[in-house]
Amino acid sequence: MIAPSRHELENLRKNNKKFLKEVKFHVGYNPARKWYKYKNPLKQAKNYFIVIICRYLPPGELKNHLYRLMGAKIGKNVSIANDAILDPIFPELIKIEDNVILGWGTKLFTHEFTLDTFRIGSIVVCKNSMVGEFSVVRPGVKIGRNSMIAAMSFVNEDVGDNVLEGGVPIHIIKHYEGMRKASRKQFVS
Repeated sequence: MIAPSRHELENLRKNNKKFLKEVKFHVGYNPARKWYKYKNPLKQAKNYFIVIICRYLPPGELKNHLYRLMGAKIGKNVSIANDAILDPIFPELIKIEDNVILGWGTKLFTHEFTLDTFRIGSIVVCKNSMVGEFSVVRPGVKIGRNSMIAAMSFVNEDVGDNVLEGGVPIHIIKHYEGMRKASRKQFVS
C-alpha cells in the first residue's frame, strides 16, 4: 500500500506538522485505476456511506461525530455546512480546529491523482477560520488562524494568519487583523 503508515500518521498528529507524499509512476500506469491499493476497500465503502449521509445533515455535533468516526480530527464548535465533503479515502489526514466554519459545498481532498502521479497530504484548518462556500482545498495545505477563504476559491497553497484570500488560484485579498479589532469596537459600545 502507498498509504501513510501508522507511524507517519502518529508523527503528524503529535508534531502538528503537514504531511505530503507524492509517488510518481511510469507513463500509462494511471494510478486512479488502482484505487483499491491505497486503502482497504471496505473502509472506503464505510467512509463513502458516511460522507453521503453527512452531505444532507445540517451543521451540528452529529455530523461532526460521524466525520470523527471516519478518522478526521474535528475540534469544538465546528460548523460544516450541507453538501460539504471531507475526503473519504484519507480522512485521518484532516484536522479542523475549534470555531471553524466550512461553507456550503466546500471540499477538502487529501488525495489527488494525475495520469502518472498519486499525491496525498494533510489539511489543517486552524482556529477561528472560515472556508467559503464551493471552495476546494488541495492536499498538503494549512489554513492559518483567523483567516477567511472567499467563496469559490481553489486553495492550492498555505494561507497565513489573519488574512482574507480568494480566487483561482488563491491569492491575498486583504490583511485584516486591524479590521477585526475595529469591527468589535463598533458592536461593543
